[in-house]
Amino acid sequence: MFLLGAIVLRFLGSVIAGVIALSTEPGFPQMRERAANILTAFGSAGDTTTVLLVLAAAAVLVWGRPRPRVESLGPVIRVFLLVTAVLVLARVAGVFLIDVDLPSQVQAQEAFVAAFGVGDLLLCAGGAILLGRVEAEEATAPDDVEPLVFAVDRGNGEVFAFFSYAEAARTISIYSIEADEFAFYADDGTAINAEVVDERTRFTATDVDARDELMQHLRRFAQAKSLDVADRSDATSYAVPIADWQWLELWPGWLRGIGRVVRRLRG
Repeated sequence: MFLLGAIVLRFLGSVIAGVIALSTEPGFPQMRERAANILTAFGSAGDTTTVLLVLAAAAVLVWGRPRPRVESLGPVIRVFLLVTAVLVLARVAGVFLIDVDLPSQVQAQEAFVAAFGVGDLLLCAGGAILLGRVEAEEATAPDDVEPLVFAVDRGNGEVFAFFSYAEAARTISIYSIEADEFAFYADDGTAINAEVVDERTRFTATDVDARDELMQHLRRFAQAKSLDVADRSDATSYAVPIADWQWLELWPGWLRGIGRVVRRLRG
């Protein structure tokens, strides 16, 4: 997700600027102004642009098509919102610490920065509330009977694993269902029919036993992606490795190391 990459780059820029401010001007005569310089350097990414980038990432997460589960990247967005709020506070504090000889102008600048800072903090809080509500909806939403569903892209052969009909419906766009882009299978090899009814995806198990076909897709995909599968003869053994692959695909290539760490922390 390029939005996440842009946000991380802004955070890194703030950290580098703050470190440089700390390491220079050790003999600065006005300690108050030095503290202001350090705070504003660390808080340089604490602006409305960063807030909007994080909110855009949250919006893609919640309303994007196909939509990943909020529980996957939700904690990452929450951390970004928290870090952004801290940077906003650092930037505002730095402005209030500046000591110059033009008090009227300083007061005007302080009022301006404070107003924008409060607005940015409210946006961060709104993003956190939005994620919390969607997570609550997902936690209380009833899942269908089928515990495990595999979706195979008819075009490129990529395989996706979902732990319920509801999760598959949340993730795969109804437009992809209408275009018949995926073949669906239960973990026992039963072919699943997918259709859109009243703009909602409905899955129905059929009487077709397609286990051999499913296993062929799973083995080919696992080999192509070098997935670590414990038992290659058992379809359920492919579910977690494929789900992990799906998770990492949400991250830009150069951030996937962080994605693996977050995935392990989530268990």
